[in-house]
Amino acid sequence: MGNLTNISGVMVLGLLSAACATMPSSRQSAAVALQTAPAPAASQAAASAGLASAVDGDNWTAANLFERALNGDNSPANRFNLAASYQRTGRIQQASRLYRSVMVDGQFTSLIILPDTADRGGRMFRVNIADESQRRLVVMAFDAARGTPKASTASDGGVNASAIVGGPTRGTVSDASALRLDDKAEAIAPK
Repeated sequence: MGNLTNISGVMVLGLLSAACATMPSSRQSAAVALQTAPAPAASQAAASAGLASAVDGDNWTAANLFERALNGDNSPANRFNLAASYQRTGRIQQASRLYRSVMVDGQFTSLIILPDTADRGGRMFRVNIADESQRRLVVMAFDAARGTPKASTASDGGVNASAIVGGPTRGTVSDASALRLDDKAEAIAPK
């Protein structure tokens, strides 16, 4: 029986390592989703790839993916995720507009909020997205009132690196520009 357990463990380890070798990275998944047409089935794929990009700190790419997800499914969850991406990339006016819409019709939707990419061991929270949208609007208004300074790194002043890499503060960016901006943000983000 002991040998069977050892063989099973080796088989599972072998399967896991094969899966790791064949699983595409989130950047590869994002690239595929960025090329996909905004059909309803592609909307879910774009939202999933957007979440993976956001977790990896690729906020510009995540925003483009969430835009595609929203085009296929104008749900409160997709608007909230896009607003969060806009907020992390410094597009505050667009984020505010989306957060306000989520406050109206997101009252019965909850999501798990992941910790910031700089705090990988941080706690996850389940939140009502209407309430969380209101909280984020208050924080953004406070930051605007005190004039949150531009910082050279994400840790200075609590500014996300994606917001200070030179991207636009409103509007959209091309997919190629989003990938370049994410690379710049990764280079200046604290390790």
